[in-house]
Amino acid sequence: MKTSEILKAGKALIEKPENWMKSTMARNSNGEPVYSANCETAVSWCSAGALRKASPYDTCTQEYKKAVSKLQYACEGGIITFNDTYNHSEIMEAWDKAIQLAEAEND
Repeated sequence: MKTSEILKAGKALIEKPENWMKSTMARNSNGEPVYSANCETAVSWCSAGALRKASPYDTCTQEYKKAVSKLQYACEGGIITFNDTYNHSEIMEAWDKAIQLAEAEND
């Protein structure tokens, strides 16, 4: 899976505002935090959680690390801080920027 594909999959998870959240990696349908972003009961994610959920294998792949790097750049350094500071439309703009960066490198 290419870096741009991981980023697109992560963005798709939180594209609807009701599936995006702040303060924790993931929450279940009751709004309770869940242990892992990859937990089957998760229905909403922060940007970092969505990126983890979108990674097909684990967080050790080069593609995942590149996706993190692109999203960090688009978020001006800190994915979690950016996610918890800005609104949903601004978060989506950052994801779009990260995707464009990855596509520009054909990655």
